[in-house]
Amino acid sequence: MGWARRFWKIWEFKTGYVFVALVGSFLLYVIFWEANLLFRQLLPFAGSQVESIYKPRGNCNLLEIGLMLLLWIGPAEEIFWRGFVQRRLGEVFGGRWGYIWAVVVYSFVHVWGFNLMLLGAAMVGGVVWGAMYYRFKSIWPGVICHAVWDVAIFVIWPIYVD
Repeated sequence: MGWARRFWKIWEFKTGYVFVALVGSFLLYVIFWEANLLFRQLLPFAGSQVESIYKPRGNCNLLEIGLMLLLWIGPAEEIFWRGFVQRRLGEVFGGRWGYIWAVVVYSFVHVWGFNLMLLGAAMVGGVVWGAMYYRFKSIWPGVICHAVWDVAIFVIWPIYVD
């Protein structure tokens, strides 16, 4: 299969992807909710690090933030990280190793936030969204899952405690 055909294949959409993505979003939210409770008990710095992730939103309009996360930020991250990075790494190293390297690189970029909780969150998200791409060879499950999860965790039901 030529490169152009492989590229366009990742854009194929199937209605079943919506179900997979919504279930994935829900499971990711539950994982993050439980991990937040656990790490706040185990690590004295966890609470302040989780809360610092929410600080940049400040007093911004939550509807605007939600729309940006849903329509731009989540989809753009998936198009880049899975549609470009993971796809290319998969072409170079093979599908499984491309997936693993994509998770490593996606996680590593978050090191520069100097926030262990953010790094762990990126790793878990990268594993889930990368697995969706690896399994379905389409960016749609990850795009939908990432966008819905972003809105849930950052706007509708934030996991930080005031």
